[in-house]
Amino acid sequence: MSKELYMSVTGCSNIISINSCGGDWQGPCQSAVVECETCTLDIGDAVTVDMGFSDDHAVLLTGYCKNINPKAPDGTYQVHIYDKLILAQDFLIVSDDVENPLTYENIAAEDLVGNVLALASITDYAGDSPGFTYGTVYPVKVQLTKSWDFVRQICEMIAWWCYADSTGTVHFVDRKPYPEAEDVSSHTFDTGNTGDLILVNHTKSDDKLRNKVVVYGADDIAAIAQASAPSGVTMPAGFYKTAVISYPEIIDTAQMAQDTAEYNLTLLNRITETITLDAVGDPSLTRGQIVTIDEPNLSLSGDWFLFECTHRISANDGYRVHCTLSK
Repeated sequence: MSKELYMSVTGCSNIISINSCGGDWQGPCQSAVVECETCTLDIGDAVTVDMGFSDDHAVLLTGYCKNINPKAPDGTYQVHIYDKLILAQDFLIVSDDVENPLTYENIAAEDLVGNVLALASITDYAGDSPGFTYGTVYPVKVQLTKSWDFVRQICEMIAWWCYADSTGTVHFVDRKPYPEAEDVSSHTFDTGNTGDLILVNHTKSDDKLRNKVVVYGADDIAAIAQASAPSGVTMPAGFYKTAVISYPEIIDTAQMAQDTAEYNLTLLNRITETITLDAVGDPSLTRGQIVTIDEPNLSLSGDWFLFECTHRISANDGYRVHCTLSK
């Protein structure tokens, strides 16, 4: 017996479907596209998207309405919703005096990220501490850049993640896109009569692998971190796939440059192993979780990182989730 579907979106009634509700680890924004018969929203209104089954549903996105598309002749509406980091994507940081840009000195990484997000009116923020302090030699100048673009630079330098959760709180955390020793799985995908897997595809690739990282900072500061290719990858002797990180306005010490190189070498010197799957919908699933897979037909098992998760629900097609797992 099929379960009763549940769809609730602020300002939308007689909902026909909710598509692409979710996002991936690279983000920043999760989004949803809602098709409904009645819409009372204005552009910029706060919205929550709650979906699942009548006895098992959850808020998957808290954000803002960014686009409303009335559709003729059927008289329906297509509504595009983005999580709260859309404010950081839209906000351009520019000083009134070009000669006096916004600057920060001796500021911890988590506070720098929080301050730049606050410029875009994002104040519901929780930042962990990576132990980095910026602006110790030269002030960090923030000028003519989107708030998100600056935050993304900080994340790239130290291989951290900034994201908005389903309640709208923005987090700055040390979360790599693969399982780590201390992780605990929150869900198991499996096959069989009681399993939830519908379609599975498994790939391995060295497309994103980089076994050498070169970092450039201020005053000719430079650093290099390199290593042999990981197990399972064969490269000619002395051959490197190189990533370059250059932030002369932010990296002002040799130690910061070296730490940046080593953090990113750890992140990037890996085979990209992914699983894409479609499964029965589950509102507890969201990007950033650790999940377990049990698919003996493809010899797939163990813990994986939930890199991308999108939910789709409609009366015609039921409730499904599309996921990309990585390790």
